Amino acid sequence: MPEFIEIKEIKPSGRSVINHLIERMGDMSRRSDDVSEALGKIREYMRDAFKHEFSSANPAGWKALTAKYKNWKASHGYPVTIGIMTGALKDAMTSDAIIDIGPKSLTYQMNAGTIGYKGKPVGEYAKYFNGGRPVVPHVADAVRGKIREAVRAAVKKGYDAKL
Repeated sequence: MPEFIEIKEIKPSGRSVINHLIERMGDMSRRSDDVSEALGKIREYMRDAFKHEFSSANPAGWKALTAKYKNWKASHGYPVTIGIMTGALKDAMTSDAIIDIGPKSLTYQMNAGTIGYKGKPVGEYAKYFNGGRPVVPHVADAVRGKIREAVRAAVKKGYDAKL
């Protein structure tokens, strides 16, 4: 029986993102010409969220691997975690991601050129994975939720300060 290797990642709490955004919202109302520092915190949260996405926790609820495929992966020395074979897709979304932060914008993009399984660029096979197990929507929803939570907390903080 092959050994099953699993990949575990810590689920990001987003608390530091929320606290940072609350602090910066007062400044942003006075200096809304550059929000890149707050966007940097969002970038960090996104990177952590994508790492967690590719872990045995399976936060997006991706369809389980079949027993046959799980055994094949294990017998070839690959982790049995969904979405991980060489780790290239995870790297393309995290450590190798193409990220650009401007004064008012954040662009976070998978690096399709990261080399993965059988020496192929991730861009050649990521679309097939994403077709059956979407990666981005779950993380995007989480990021939007954290931003909404931060805005609500900042508004409440401002309201409470006026009482």
